[in-house]
Amino acid sequence: MDLENFSDIDKKNLPKLKQYWEYLQTYRAQIDEEKLISSDISNIFTSPMELEE
Repeated sequence: MDLENFSDIDKKNLPKLKQYWEYLQTYRAQIDEEKLISSDISNIFTSPMELEE
């Protein structure tokens, strides 16, 4: 991120943004650890209905 271009309001929100970003990172790591088939999940949203076996 380019912090120099942030306004004062954005700079006040940076801790929240950072906290949210870290939350997303940990959430994603948890998903990977739980071996959810994320590629299949994303395929549901990006491809036409096809059942792969």
